[in-house]
Amino acid sequence: MGFFQYLLSSSHQQDSPLQQRINKQSSATTNTTSTTTVLPTMLSSNNQQPNLSPTAGSSSSSPTDHQQQHHHHLFHMHTTNERFRILEDGTHEHHLSSPAQNRLTSSINDFVDGLFHRESARSLRLWGGDRRMSPEELQEERNAIDASLHRTTTPETCLAQKWGVTQEVIGKGAFGKIRIIRREVPASSSSADEEQQQQQQQLFAVKEFRRKGAETLKSYVKRLVSEYEISSVLQHRHIVATFDLLPLTETSSTYCLVMEYCDGGDLFELIFESSDGLATAEANCFFKQLLQGVAYLHSVGIAHRDIKPENLLLTSNGCLKISDFGSSVYIGGRKDDHEDEDVMYYCKGIVGSEPYIAPEQFVQSSYDGRRADVWSCAVVYVAMATGSHLWHVARQGEDDDYDRFLRFRQLLDSERQRVKQMHNNNHHLDPSEIQRAREVIRRRAQEDGCDMLTGLEFGAKKLVYRMLDPNPLKRPCIEQILNSPWATNVWSCQSAAHDT
Repeated sequence: MGFFQYLLSSSHQQDSPLQQRINKQSSATTNTTSTTTVLPTMLSSNNQQPNLSPTAGSSSSSPTDHQQQHHHHLFHMHTTNERFRILEDGTHEHHLSSPAQNRLTSSINDFVDGLFHRESARSLRLWGGDRRMSPEELQEERNAIDASLHRTTTPETCLAQKWGVTQEVIGKGAFGKIRIIRREVPASSSSADEEQQQQQQQLFAVKEFRRKGAETLKSYVKRLVSEYEISSVLQHRHIVATFDLLPLTETSSTYCLVMEYCDGGDLFELIFESSDGLATAEANCFFKQLLQGVAYLHSVGIAHRDIKPENLLLTSNGCLKISDFGSSVYIGGRKDDHEDEDVMYYCKGIVGSEPYIAPEQFVQSSYDGRRADVWSCAVVYVAMATGSHLWHVARQGEDDDYDRFLRFRQLLDSERQRVKQMHNNNHHLDPSEIQRAREVIRRRAQEDGCDMLTGLEFGAKKLVYRMLDPNPLKRPCIEQILNSPWATNVWSCQSAAHDT
């Protein structure tokens, strides 16, 4: 173990190994301690409005008290061992189901209305129906979209005629609804009974798009077509497949994106139903799948820029799939087939949900979208492992939790530099000095409550610490993360299933 890793392990809880988490799967709750900001309660049992302030009631508290007051658990529902099973050989199985419609739409609405976007999201509205347009406006919009897609809309290229009638709503967001389409597949001669006929149905998710009130036609067409053009060409096990983009009807201003349906819900709902985060093996499995999906995106020159639990969908057997490419951009690729040099385009603008946005997006006019994705992946992992947010927003001076995290990094860096200088001067490293550095870090981190990664297993903590480097140039790329010793040793049931 290198000196830096040795120091980093000083504040790690040695009495919380993976096996202890595994042994507690039959329990409804765990004893994991976290200093992170816990997501505000969305569906409280007494129907009271949640307190969205992470520091409410703690203005005069000590750092230790402040740390305890931050641990107000959002995810208060019990997790049964039927959902995630660890088998005798150390492997595991996921048995997921999509949440009830009313709970899913309620949680998504609450989310959009401000839990993650804070104040900015409260101005967002949900669409209540088709935007009123004159026939001329509708035709102009239709022509612009058709021109961008190089096609002509006909009755046969409308959703109802081509795919069928949309049915129940399974989600709502800032730009529209997500519905289900049940498409009948001709039954074979051997499937005569009703149950077998039911199994011949294919389910698809349909994401509705509508033009925002003040949105220009040019901006709307660009947003709509860009998401479709990016998502429709992506083909990977951990990416939601996109099949079509077409109008709802000949006369509707609503456009519909037809996508793969994931029957296990989304990662946000899964964390919400858990107590103190997911099981370690469960979180690690999903994290590795997320990294593999993001690695594919980066390999084809796409930065997602909005990685968060709501955009990570799940199948019933635990396959994670990245969705929602509305903020995604093309950031790089080869100049042409005859040149080896890569071209990298930097991203501009602040997009995504605040707790997951990398700090450079707030202070730099342009940034590497791939490194921003790496940051978001790390924040998602901590949310899975602890059931908590690290901070509201990673802006120095504007968020107490993020400021404490920066102090923890400064503490580690200063002790590392001090001992390194002593080693350079004396040409040897006294073990007592290493121990002293560890004690300094442990004491000061406890006093200030600044070790934001307490509770993570050491390998994960070391990797997440690197992924959350405020300097994007020092942040590892996604391939380096996947090839790290810890990630290499994480067993993913989906990788194993794909290899067989």
